Amino acid sequence: KQIGDIAEDSNVRVNVVSILGEECKLTALSEITERTSGEVLRVNPENLTQEFSNILSNPVIATQVTVKLMLHRGLKFRNEEEHDLNDDQTVMTRKLGNVNEDTEFTFEFAKRETEELVKRGISVEDIEKLPFQTQIYYTTLDGMKCIRVTTEIVEISEKIEEVEKEADIAILGVNAARQASRLAKAGDYRAAQATAHSWKVQLDRVSEMTSQRSAFNDYKHNMGQLHSDLANIYEEEQAESSTVALESSGVRQMRRNDSFSEKLSKASKMNTKKSRARWSKK
Repeated sequence: KQIGDIAEDSNVRVNVVSILGEECKLTALSEITERTSGEVLRVNPENLTQEFSNILSNPVIATQVTVKLMLHRGLKFRNEEEHDLNDDQTVMTRKLGNVNEDTEFTFEFAKRETEELVKRGISVEDIEKLPFQTQIYYTTLDGMKCIRVTTEIVEISEKIEEVEKEADIAILGVNAARQASRLAKAGDYRAAQATAHSWKVQLDRVSEMTSQRSAFNDYKHNMGQLHSDLANIYEEEQAESSTVALESSGVRQMRRNDSFSEKLSKASKMNTKKSRARWSKK
């Protein structure tokens, strides 16, 4: 934690590279990379030079980046960290730190329950469009502090089929991977499995409607091994004893091997740019 604090305050990106065949508790070291937008890699010693070149080829373009997202009060964020949200769940503040050209993050939101809307004096029938605003605070490499604000007005629809036809499988797939990895990192392997499976079913159906099978197949390829590992770990815990399945998140983290830790890290850092590049070549 102390190393992470120092690196974050100094605007330093930390990448962790380990050697295949050796264990070094990546689950602990990966916390530093998450806080500094770094990467976790397990490499063959013969490929070290190439891996370092790949890391250096994607330099930091801004530091101290914080993003604030604002929703209409008839909506609320869901499946997000509580410490990132305001009391009303209409504003999310996400600290990204250092960013490069591949940096992106996804978020989920939902309509409030009818009772909540009534209390807020909101009539869904009277709403045809909804506003979304993003505020990005960042520091350039020459030290200039900047803010960028974008606002979008989005039309709403009561027909889910119409909305699904406009769905972007690459974005949904990245979000699904990140949500599943977030739950797995917290030690809730069962919920991570359920999330990955639920998204797989939805993406399979929507990809048929939108002719985006290549994007869906890319998601299956990237998440297939992680889903298998989650299932194996859960079964192993159930076989060992009931107490293992009830262990704290911290204990579960320390039980992970480096291979699984690397997969969780990669899933949490999936992005649409790389996803589109892969399936567009197929």
